[in-house]
Amino acid sequence: MAEPLPPGVSADQMAETLEKFRRIVGKEWVFSGEQVASYHDPYPISNDDSRYKAHAAVAPTSLEQVQEIVKAANVSGVPLWPVSRGKNFAYGGAAPVLSGSVVLDMSRMNRILEVNEKFGYALVEPGVSYFDLYNHIQAKGLKLWLDVPDPGWGSVMGNALDHGVGYTPYGDHFMMQCGMEVVLASGEVVRTGMGAMPGNNTWQLFKYGFGPYVDGLFSQSNFGVVTKMGIWLMPEPPGYRPYLITFQREEDIEQGSTLRDDFSELLPRDGAKTVRRDANDVIVGLRSPHHRVEQLLERVDAVQEATLAGCGRSAIEIAVRVEDRQQRQAKTRRSRGADDAP
Repeated sequence: MAEPLPPGVSADQMAETLEKFRRIVGKEWVFSGEQVASYHDPYPISNDDSRYKAHAAVAPTSLEQVQEIVKAANVSGVPLWPVSRGKNFAYGGAAPVLSGSVVLDMSRMNRILEVNEKFGYALVEPGVSYFDLYNHIQAKGLKLWLDVPDPGWGSVMGNALDHGVGYTPYGDHFMMQCGMEVVLASGEVVRTGMGAMPGNNTWQLFKYGFGPYVDGLFSQSNFGVVTKMGIWLMPEPPGYRPYLITFQREEDIEQGSTLRDDFSELLPRDGAKTVRRDANDVIVGLRSPHHRVEQLLERVDAVQEATLAGCGRSAIEIAVRVEDRQQRQAKTRRSRGADDAP
């Protein structure tokens, strides 16, 4: 079956536009015909084979190429469907909502531009996956954590723009973004937050900048194509222990959900102070960085083993994350980074 055309665009207009794209990115990076199959929904729920079908795809490698692609599409009215990596298969993958669109595939824009250990942030392009950023942090030996969703092959930027969530206090990924570079429909570039100020060095430290806060316009929207994003990272804690707790009977879930309180009552007796409890996370602040972290976690293990006899189909998750004084100072340093940034 021939690939569909979008409303209001003729076959000649589409062919002319694709030829412009080939001149911008190289003919090998414009996909059509059978090559477009990889941009279809891998798990469609519609019986209509004509829905959610791309006409073609184009894969740029730079901001400048994205600008030129957007300008060319504007001339002919060809709709673009931007994807960072297109790997969120549970939500359609890279398939466009409007059949006949050209997928703007930014998976080749996969540079990790900066990871700052002192201030706890990364600056990434759309094609950077969670695996990529994790491997970079590990290879450099940086004392930083990133919050991840279920699909580690997905885009750090794409997940944040789609309001994705993770498993730690940094789990609201869009809240953890700080500073975007966006190509508007005209081809113009906007940098949000402090990135709008020429020559400043606090783009990934303070998200609001001066004037209205506009970042939300570019999440789950078609107002622009985001080509760079800052994301805040957690300082690595001195201690951490996750638990997956399962129950054979549903009526036991209520009792199991009180385990956070059991943990919280245990920890202060070990010389620690509970500073916050999220839905699935018990976070502990230590009075001294020299506290015996392993002994504390062994006590928590003992509570877990004594409380959770039997396991089965129902489950909750709890994690104990230990923070010391230096850890908390590292988290607050970022908010004061405007004065200390190199």
